[in-house]
Amino acid sequence: MRRLVPSPALDTLRIAGPGIVAVAATYVFFLLYAQFGFLRLLEERTASLIEIQQVMAAMGLSGLATSLATAWLLRTVPAVQVLRIGLAGGMVAPLVALGCQSIATLSAVGALIGAATALATVALASRLRTFVADRRVGLWVGLGTGVAYWLCNWPFLFEGSLLTQSLAAALACAAGLAATTTLGRRAPTTKIGPRRALRASDFEPQGFVAVLTAFLALIWLDSTAFAVIQHTPELKVLTWAGSGKVVLGFTHLAAALMAGWLVDRGRFHSLLVAAFALFAVAFRLLTIGEMPWLAGPLYATGISFYSVALVLYPSYRGDHPGRVSRALRAAVLFGIAGWLGSALGVGLAQELDSIPTALLMVAGALLLLARVLGRGLHVHPVTSTARRSVGVTSSPFTSSTVTSSTVTSSAATLILGLAALVWFGAAQPARGPNNDGLSAAERGRQVYIAEGCIGCHSQYVRPLSRDIERWGPASGGGLATNTPPLYGNRRQGPDLTHVGIRRSATWHQLHLISPRSLMPESRMPSYAHLFDGSNRRGDDLVAYLASLGISSTAEWAAETQRTSIGESFRHGDAVHGRVLFDRYCAMCHGSDGQGQGPLAPHLYRPNMDLTKGRWWAISWGPGSEPEDLALARVVKYGLLGTSMPGHETLPDRDIADLVAWVQELSQSRLERSRS
Repeated sequence: MRRLVPSPALDTLRIAGPGIVAVAATYVFFLLYAQFGFLRLLEERTASLIEIQQVMAAMGLSGLATSLATAWLLRTVPAVQVLRIGLAGGMVAPLVALGCQSIATLSAVGALIGAATALATVALASRLRTFVADRRVGLWVGLGTGVAYWLCNWPFLFEGSLLTQSLAAALACAAGLAATTTLGRRAPTTKIGPRRALRASDFEPQGFVAVLTAFLALIWLDSTAFAVIQHTPELKVLTWAGSGKVVLGFTHLAAALMAGWLVDRGRFHSLLVAAFALFAVAFRLLTIGEMPWLAGPLYATGISFYSVALVLYPSYRGDHPGRVSRALRAAVLFGIAGWLGSALGVGLAQELDSIPTALLMVAGALLLLARVLGRGLHVHPVTSTARRSVGVTSSPFTSSTVTSSTVTSSAATLILGLAALVWFGAAQPARGPNNDGLSAAERGRQVYIAEGCIGCHSQYVRPLSRDIERWGPASGGGLATNTPPLYGNRRQGPDLTHVGIRRSATWHQLHLISPRSLMPESRMPSYAHLFDGSNRRGDDLVAYLASLGISSTAEWAAETQRTSIGESFRHGDAVHGRVLFDRYCAMCHGSDGQGQGPLAPHLYRPNMDLTKGRWWAISWGPGSEPEDLALARVVKYGLLGTSMPGHETLPDRDIADLVAWVQELSQSRLERSRS
C-alpha cells in the first residue's frame, strides 16, 4: 500500500496559517472598524465635532496607555493569552457600540476599542516569530496584512451599512480568536531568510529610536493624507471612489506580499525609503489631478510596504542583553508611532484641504534623520586581533568603523528624498493663505454665489424626465438644507447637481479659464481672472464644483452601466464623425487622434492616444458589449475619475458617427503596422 507523503507547502501553511489569520483579523478590525466604522457611527449619533473629538480622544488615550502597559503585562502573562483578550474585546466592542447613544457610553466603547486594538497588536507583534514559525515569516505576514487590506477595500464592506461593517469586524476577531488555539506550538526556525534584514544594532537603544522615528514619520504622513483625502471630494474621487477601491485592494495585497518577500531578502530599511518615495509621487499626482489610475495604487503600495515592516520589526530578533526587549519594542512602536502618529495626522488634517509640501518635507527630514542615525550603527566590526594591536577596549563607540557603504547609502537616501520633495513642491500652486477656517469647497460655494453662476446653472435634477439621462440621479423631494439653496434655473447651461462626478477638477479649471476651448458652442464667459497670481478663488470654485454629487458616485456609475446602448448607436457615418471629432475632441486628442491636441500638456497624454488599437477603458471577452456600443457608452457618459467628459447633449446619431471615426483612426494604425 502506497504511503502518502505530506506536502511541504501544505505543512508550512498549516503551521503558519493560524498566525496569518491572527494578523489578518487584527488588521481587519483596526482598518474597517477602529479607524473607519466607529468614526462613521459617531458622525451619525453625535451632534458636533467637539463630541466626536471627545470620543476619539478617549479611544486614542486608551490605546496609547494600554500599548505601554502591555509591555509590563507580557512579563507575566503569555502573549497568546493577551492576544485572545484583545481579539475578544474587538469582537464585543462593535456589537455593543450599535446600542450606544450617549457621549458617555460611546466614550466608554471608544476606550474599549483602543484597549482591544492595543492588546492585540502589541501581543501579536512581540511574539510574531513564535506565532508564524517559518523562515519565510516576512512573506506570510505580508499575506495576512495584504488579505486584510484586500477585504477592507471591497465596496460591500467599505461602503456597506454600519451594521455590515460592525458584524464583519466582529467576525474577523472571532476568526482570529479561533486561530489562537493552535498558535505557537512549534518553535521558530533559527534563520529568517537568505539575508538578515535587520542587524542586532537596530534593536539597541539608538537603533530602536532610529526605527521608531522612521515609522512615526510615515504613519504621521499617511494618517494626515488619508484623512485629507476622505474629507476632500476632489481627492477622494481620484482614489477611493467607484471601482477604484477594488483595484486598490488588489494593489495592497500584491504590495504586501512583495514587502514580505523583500524583508526576507534583507530589504527592511529599503522598504521604508521606498514607502516615502511612493507617497511623494502619489501625492504629486493627486495634486495635479491626473493619472488617478496610478496615484491611488502608488499610495496603496507605500502603505502596504511600511505596514508589513511595522508588524515584522518588534519580534525580528530575540531578547538579548543590550537590546530593547521585544515587548517594549512593540509597546513603544505601536503606542508612540501608531497611536500618537495617527492622532497627530488626523488632528492636522482637520485644518487642511490638500496635502501640503511642508508636511512632506518634515516627514522626509525625520526619515532621513532616522536613516542616517540607524546606518551609523551598521559598520564592520574591528577584529579582536586589531583591538589587541592598538589597545582598543570594548565599547559601543569603539567596536566598529564607518564604511563607505554607510556614506553612500545615506547620500542616496538624501538625493532620493530631495528629488521627491522638489518634484512634489513644483505642483503646489502659489496661492494666498487660508485663515478663514473654511474648506476649499465651502469657500468655492461662496465664489459660485458671488459670480452669479446660479443665473445660468441649476442644481436640481427633475425626476421622471430626461434630466436623469443627461445629468445623473434625480434630486430628492425635500428642500435643500444649505443656505441659500442653489436650485437655480436652467436657462443657459447644464445642471450641476452631479458635475463633480461627470467632470474632473482639471476639466473644470480648463473650462473656467477658456470655456470655448472645450465647448465650442458655449456662451459662458471666461473666469481666468479667478486664477491670477495669489488669487485662491479659482481653485476654491474648482473644489466646490468637484465636490458636487460625489456622494452619488456609486449610483451614477451603476446607472451608466445599466443604461441600454442600442442599435441607434451603431453603423455611424465616419465622414460626419470626423467633423464632430474636430469640433469636440481634437482639442485634447489632436486632429489625428494621437493625443497631441493643444490641451494635451495639461492632461495625461498616453491614455489620450486613440490610435493604439486597444481600448483600456472598455471590457472585452465573453459577455462584453460589441466594441462600437462600448465606445458609444464612453463617449456619452465619459470616464469616471479621468478628464474624459461625457457628451450628454449630443444626439445618438452624432455619437454613433463619432465612434465610427474613432474606430477608423484605430484601424488605420493597425493596417499601417501590418504593412
